[in-house]
Amino acid sequence: MKLNMKRAVVLFFLISTLLATAAPAPRTVYVMPMAHGMDQYIANSLTNTRTLQVTTEPSKADLVLTDRVDADLDEFLDYNKPRPRRTSEPPSAVGQGQNDHTMMPDMLNAVIAVPSPGRISSLTRPKGTLFLVDATSRQIVWSTFETTKNQNPKQLARLAQRVVERLKNELPPRQ
Repeated sequence: MKLNMKRAVVLFFLISTLLATAAPAPRTVYVMPMAHGMDQYIANSLTNTRTLQVTTEPSKADLVLTDRVDADLDEFLDYNKPRPRRTSEPPSAVGQGQNDHTMMPDMLNAVIAVPSPGRISSLTRPKGTLFLVDATSRQIVWSTFETTKNQNPKQLARLAQRVVERLKNELPPRQ
């Protein structure tokens, strides 16, 4: 009897350890500022439903929830989640006693600055469209369109609940 009980305890411990290590860490999201304080309502609803873990530190976020996909978002991500620098190393044969015609010119290793096309701005902010962007790959992983007739707090809270419920049901699995 004691042996069976010990086996059961050991088996329970092994299974619980396996499940704890197999479960992926919760995704963290940074909610960008939005019109009418909608970001606050969405952060509240995300936290209450435990759909995603909300962070106030953009550099720690896996995802960014925003109502705009534009140059401002690119600048924000470049500052808070910079892409890894690519190192361009010349092939090993270059510069190792080969003929001069095989050596790469120094120009190829120079950084070429491309001018920005400037900002294209609309007169109003987009209303109702929300995007969930992967902070590393910069891909939009989810989006929705939800509107409300007015911006009173109760309507905004209901809208946030609808958005988060839809996100909870449609969020792609973590890879």
